[in-house]
Amino acid sequence: MRLLPSLGRVARAVQARVRPLVAAAGLALASAGAAAEDLPGTETLARSFEEVVFSSEIAGVAPPQSLRKWTGPIRLKFGGPGAAGHETDIRRNAAELGALTGLAFEFLAPNEPKENFVVLFAPQAGMVEAGKRFLKDEAMVKRIVADSRGGCFFLSFHKAGVLIYAAIVVNAERPADEIAHCLLEEMTQALGLPGDSDAIGPSIFNQTRYRSTLTAADRILIRALYDPRMAPGLPRTEAMARVRGVIQELR
Repeated sequence: MRLLPSLGRVARAVQARVRPLVAAAGLALASAGAAAEDLPGTETLARSFEEVVFSSEIAGVAPPQSLRKWTGPIRLKFGGPGAAGHETDIRRNAAELGALTGLAFEFLAPNEPKENFVVLFAPQAGMVEAGKRFLKDEAMVKRIVADSRGGCFFLSFHKAGVLIYAAIVVNAERPADEIAHCLLEEMTQALGLPGDSDAIGPSIFNQTRYRSTLTAADRILIRALYDPRMAPGLPRTEAMARVRGVIQELR
């Protein structure tokens, strides 16, 4: 779930500040069926965008003040106990998120190198050790795992606003429907939308109810972040000044 773990019911995430790699991207249209859903107004969607994109849910960690997003291909690898049983969900999520963002998702075999996006399943008792594979700060990992309340969490890393690596740790012992929700939420948030928002609902970002599908409003928020006018590193004030026009066009 979010930018540094979240306080919601399934889990949150952490956006650690690190530095390494980059690539190139575009933008795609959302699925046509979304048009049939009722959409909130532009201002409500803009408020939700701000809450979701510029959030920090870890005490003492300042929220990002500029946009973070991927700009190049995502090389995804998944594994761990029970991972094969959720491959369909992972691939379906990747296909939809790729269509919405214009990002290319490539699935790597377990022995292939150079992954930059990992989905790792672990038993609940092993989630701290799983998290430490990606973040060496054990105290922070323990905090994140505790806050996830036995659910799942993501870690992401960026360089000057360009996301370069993400890891999702999933509690393999959760019920299948909760894992499906977790996978969609964490994979979405790891793209640069780490927060929650109660401004819109139903929504994958609204924690009042678990969802395993994106709504029309969710698709607009994702597409707005990946609009070419919303550049990585764009300061929060400037991003919010631009995003209202982007959202209005997408609606």
